[in-house]
Amino acid sequence: IEIRVLDAQESPRADLAVACVVTSLVRELYEQRVSSAAQQSVLSTATLARLFEAALRDGEQTLLEDGAVLTALGLGPQPTTMGAAWATICARNGLLEGAQGATIAALLARAPLARRLLAVGGAAPSRHELREVYCGLCAALDANRLY
Repeated sequence: IEIRVLDAQESPRADLAVACVVTSLVRELYEQRVSSAAQQSVLSTATLARLFEAALRDGEQTLLEDGAVLTALGLGPQPTTMGAAWATICARNGLLEGAQGATIAALLARAPLARRLLAVGGAAPSRHELREVYCGLCAALDANRLY
C-alpha cells in the first residue's frame, strides 16, 4: 500500500495526527469493518487514479460521488466531499477525542496547509510576503503547533 495524497504538514504533531487517521482507515478496510473485500476490489485503478488527481487539485473539496467508492469507504449513498468523508471516518473510529483528537479535529476544520499558505501569502506573493509566510511556518514547526 502506498499512501500519496498527503501533503507534508506543518509540525510533527500534525504529521502524527495524519498518520493516525490514515492508519485507522487502512485498518478499517483491512478488517472489512465497513465494506467487504469484494466491495473494495471492484474499485478500478482508473477510478482511483481519477480520484487521486482530483484530490491533488481540489483537496478537501474533492467531490466523492462514485457509488463504489462511497460503499468501499462505508459512507452511504449520498455524494460527499473528501473533507466530510475524512470527518466521518475519524468520528466513527473515535479519533476526535483526547489530545490527538483535538489536533485531528483542528486539521479537519481548517483548509489543507497548501490552501492556508495561499490564503496568507496570496496567489502571487512578493519575496517579502513569502518570507513572512515561511517564517510563520518555521515558527509553527519549531513550536510543534499547527500553522
